[in-house]
This record gives sequence, structure tokens and C-alpha cells, in this order.
Amino acid sequence: MTVDSDAELLNWMRDALRTGGMRLHVNYRKARRNRDFHLALVNRVGANAVRIRDFFLYGSFALLLVWFGIAEALDLNAIMVPVAGSEMSAGSVSFFALLLVLVLAGRRYVRPLQGRILHEVALGNVEIFDNLWRSGTVALMAMAGRDRLCSSPKGDWRAFARRLQAGLDADGSPLN
Repeated sequence: MTVDSDAELLNWMRDALRTGGMRLHVNYRKARRNRDFHLALVNRVGANAVRIRDFFLYGSFALLLVWFGIAEALDLNAIMVPVAGSEMSAGSVSFFALLLVLVLAGRRYVRPLQGRILHEVALGNVEIFDNLWRSGTVALMAMAGRDRLCSSPKGDWRAFARRLQAGLDADGSPLN
């Protein structure tokens, strides 16, 4: 395989993703260990966004644990407050409020760094995609046909994409 044909195949795969002819799954926990992928993602969205994405889950869990300690020290579970016609402890109310803030923050800061951006970075360069494939980080899924899944590193992404390309129209719809 030449690099030019691989680049053309990646371009076709990007188009197939946009039209819905195929799907791509990128395991972010594995992908972030790949230096080239990490640098490309930082160049795309910025270092702070990637740093927030990397540590959000761990930081949120630590914050909830610290809040449990603070609520216990302040004895918030003994204070009852009326909520929607029933009594709840102030500790529970404050925990749910903190959890809501974390969920909304996750939607704001973590969710944008999933899906489309990961796909664009992974498919942006043949070398990056090939390294991700060899490390078992990505999987390709066809939306039609007998051969629907190709997982890395076991499968051959080039052969899978060519078979899929042969079975789809130019607009991404399956051939009959």
C-alpha cells in the first residue's frame, strides 16, 4: 500500500462517516497515550480542553468524596429541609446539587471532545490512524452488509474500508 492510496482511503472514510455509511469508535483512554494523536488533539482544541477532558472524571469523583467528608463534619445529614412537599436532609440536597453541577460541567467541557472531533483527529493523518490501529484503539463499523465490524489490531482496516467502499454509492447509501 502506498501512502497516497491510504490518504485517499482515509478521505473516503471521512466522507462515509459524514454521510452515515460507516461508524468509527475511538477508545479515548488508549488514544490519549499515543503521542501524535495527543498532540494533534491539543493543536485542534487546545491544551486546556484536553487537560480538563483527561482529569474531569477523576476530579469529579474526588470532589464528591471530599463533599461527603465535609457534609459529615458539618452534620448536614441531620438537618431536614422541605423539598417538593417531603423532608430531605440538607446533605442529600447539597450532594444532588453538586452532582447536577458536575453533570452540566461535563456536558459543557467533556462532551464536545467526544465523537466528531476524535474522529477528525484520528482520520486526519495516515500515520496517526495506522498507529492507533496497531495499538488496538479504534474500530470500524459498517452500517450495511455482511461484514459489519472490523476491530483493531486484528482486522485489516484497508481491506475493510475498500470492501465497504465498493458496497456503497457515492452518497453513502448501500448498493442494492
